[in-house]
Amino acid sequence: MEVLLVVVIIAVGLTTVISSLSMSLRGIAYVRDYTQAVLLLDNKIGEILLAPQALGDQRGRFERPDENFHYRIKEQDFDPPTLENLEGLREIEVEVSWPAGKTEKKIQATLLTRKDQTTGLP
Repeated sequence: MEVLLVVVIIAVGLTTVISSLSMSLRGIAYVRDYTQAVLLLDNKIGEILLAPQALGDQRGRFERPDENFHYRIKEQDFDPPTLENLEGLREIEVEVSWPAGKTEKKIQATLLTRKDQTTGLP
């Protein structure tokens, strides 16, 4: 009888440990993908700030080894109704997305730049 009780206690303990390990691994994978998406978003923003031309709307996939990540760029004129000193701006929305199981995760940033800006460098 004592042996059976010990086996049950060990089985419950191992199940809990394995479940915790599985949850930790899923968390690590999410943080890894999220960190990579932030870095890719930052790189894409850098490219945009250095781009002298209008971007329009773009969609694409990053190159290897980041082919699971996609980006979307949407550019439009920024025309606030009441702020006259903000004329001549363009609004650029940048989004990076990636598959996460059966769903898709994404992060997004919005930039305001001058329409006549030719480079992000001084």
